[in-house]
Amino acid sequence: MKVSGKLFGLIFSVAVGFVMSLAMSFFMLVFNVGLIDGFFLMWMRSFLIGFSISIPIAIVAIPQIRIGLTKVFKVGK
Repeated sequence: MKVSGKLFGLIFSVAVGFVMSLAMSFFMLVFNVGLIDGFFLMWMRSFLIGFSISIPIAIVAIPQIRIGLTKVFKVGK
């Protein structure tokens, strides 16, 4: 599927935000409360809150980080 660079950046940011929110909410909850009754619902609630916060941050931060890193590093093939 062919997409523009801008759309790809948006999809990439959402995917990164999704995976990071899912993993971090799981491990933070395991470390803080353990695998208790009702864990899955607590995890999904934590994930949804984290995901809703991470998406706007990822959309803004990832392009800025990419710009900053390309000024510091040369990417070779």
